[in-house]
Amino acid sequence: FSASYINVGNKYASTKYGNLNFSFNTYQKLKSVQLTLSEVSGDVNITSCTFRAALPFEFSNLRFICLFVLLAALLAVITFKLYTAVYNRNSLKHKLIIGSLILLCALSIFSFYIPDQSNITYDEQTSMIGKDPYVQMFDAVHNKQLNINIEPSQELLNLQNPYDSSLRRSSNVKFAWDRAFYNGKYYSYYGIAPVFVFYYPFYWITGDLPTLNMASAFFGFLGIIFLCGTILSFIKRFIKQPNFLLLILFLIASCFTCGIYFFIDFSSFYTLAGIASTCFLFLCLWCGFEACNAKSNKKQFALFALCGIAFILCFSSRPTKALSALILAPVFLGVLFNKNLKLKSKIYSVASFIIPVIIGMSAIMWYNYAR
Repeated sequence: FSASYINVGNKYASTKYGNLNFSFNTYQKLKSVQLTLSEVSGDVNITSCTFRAALPFEFSNLRFICLFVLLAALLAVITFKLYTAVYNRNSLKHKLIIGSLILLCALSIFSFYIPDQSNITYDEQTSMIGKDPYVQMFDAVHNKQLNINIEPSQELLNLQNPYDSSLRRSSNVKFAWDRAFYNGKYYSYYGIAPVFVFYYPFYWITGDLPTLNMASAFFGFLGIIFLCGTILSFIKRFIKQPNFLLLILFLIASCFTCGIYFFIDFSSFYTLAGIASTCFLFLCLWCGFEACNAKSNKKQFALFALCGIAFILCFSSRPTKALSALILAPVFLGVLFNKNLKLKSKIYSVASFIIPVIIGMSAIMWYNYAR
């Protein structure tokens, strides 16, 4: 490869007075390096370049403390035989440990919160150009209209077929990215639930609108709590004597594998739909399992109703995520075919869940049809 440069990797980055790091291995001595900057419209100032054969060793106090705590916890488990402990739902000590753990996991969401971010100033004269779709949908609802307040360019309206994306590109016509264009107006096809659940309450309290990271942190915090509640309700119904240590590890592992950390780490209008629908899905599952565990009829009916509302909120955030609520179907059928329950109680249980779902689905279908 001495006659030409070989591309060892591309890295897209946006930085101001920052560092851009990448690594590669060579099989022999590196003689020269060429940096190529493409798709750059402004000035680029490179103050220094540093090449290292290997990163120098640096002792990390935080890593040492974390490893020390982990090994100390492992030693305590072995020494005191904590792996034999059975979770007691009536024990105050166990409740405090589980409650503290859930709170710690939920608060960990705010480690992804962007510091020093400002609210989005909003009034009826605020331009919606460049705003995220949730701000645009809030503005549309606030102005009692279905379309978002972005005026299409005259060049777009004059095209023979403005819906042809290739024709728009070849004609160099400007159009709103990732918005639906129909009959001379722009619409947002993103789920509207976050607008009513978070954007409106935030506006009523502060007079401003939240950023996408703020909204993601809100739904992520609740999502972790609802996930842990779902796990505890599931275990309460199906596992009589759960292992306490295994339950603790399972709660932590579930928080890391449910996708919420990924969604909030890449806060955008794409991922807000995912984190909001995940939050409402876990609320739906939690209420569903709790309803099946409830001994009081009134409590069961209330939980089934809340389960139906959460299902609609999940569906109106991202419809495909709501399919995961089918995990409740066998449990619901178990309630319907329970011979110990009266027919009247079964009818009320079904009605408590179905009525909110029918009302919510009708509202969503009306909203989509109207647009």
